Amino acid sequence: MDTARRLFKESTHSHGFRQPLYFIGTYAPVAQYVAKAVRPLGIDFELREVDMGRMDQLLFSQGAPAFILQFTFPTVDSSDVLYFGFHTMTADRSYGVLNFSGFSDPRLDTILERSSAEMDLLGRYELLKEGMRIAMESNVWVPLSVRLNIFAASKKIHWLGNIRGHIILEEIKLRH
Repeated sequence: MDTARRLFKESTHSHGFRQPLYFIGTYAPVAQYVAKAVRPLGIDFELREVDMGRMDQLLFSQGAPAFILQFTFPTVDSSDVLYFGFHTMTADRSYGVLNFSGFSDPRLDTILERSSAEMDLLGRYELLKEGMRIAMESNVWVPLSVRLNIFAASKKIHWLGNIRGHIILEEIKLRH
């Protein structure tokens, strides 16, 4: 919290500010926790619960200055969050479709477009790694939590699980 206070005092909002924090009903406890946690910094969130239809309107019109939302990217590839959430929104929506903040960084866009065409796995990895570094340094999104999948299994079965966290019965075998 000391680092957060120091950085906040160095920012353009050093005297604090008040703004709405939008969320859907299931995230009310998270919204309340976040509002309480940042209050000592001088950030006063006005909690505004909305239904999903209204949340969609606010997000796609970039009318929510702060919001709590869960994103799930089923491919488990960092390119999903980068291409859809951090790339400048393109007219055809092939990039940036979830970029609700309007964030735009031409350098990041170039890296992401290069990575989408890169056929060398290591080359693509390096581009996405650099893209993720830029995205995280932008502080456009503040990840509050990452869901972990925890499973238990009997010693009588052989199951390695899978990267998506799904339980697929065909992957489970009895030990002999």
